[in-house]
Amino acid sequence: MQHSTNHRGWGQVSAEKLDPNGPSDHKETFDMALDLSPYHPQVERCPQLYGPNQYPDLDGFVQLMHQQYELSLQVALRLLKAMALALKLPIDFLVRVLVVQLVC
Repeated sequence: MQHSTNHRGWGQVSAEKLDPNGPSDHKETFDMALDLSPYHPQVERCPQLYGPNQYPDLDGFVQLMHQQYELSLQVALRLLKAMALALKLPIDFLVRVLVVQLVC
């Protein structure tokens, strides 16, 4: 993550410290999100959080991470639809909000 401008990639043990008054977190992380081109409008609006992911050079790793992300996204979209129904909103109300933010 130290080579990323948008908080993506591998973080070594003790690289993060969530409690400023406590010790460093004893964990290793791999942070990723929607893999956007540096030229995507969302990246231009908020480059600290959006942009390309960083991947290690391991055979099949990128494909596996894209598959995991897509499956997780599908679960999230189903949950948003269920929440919209519970709130008596149109089923795609919350999904549209998310999608508009990502494609604009």
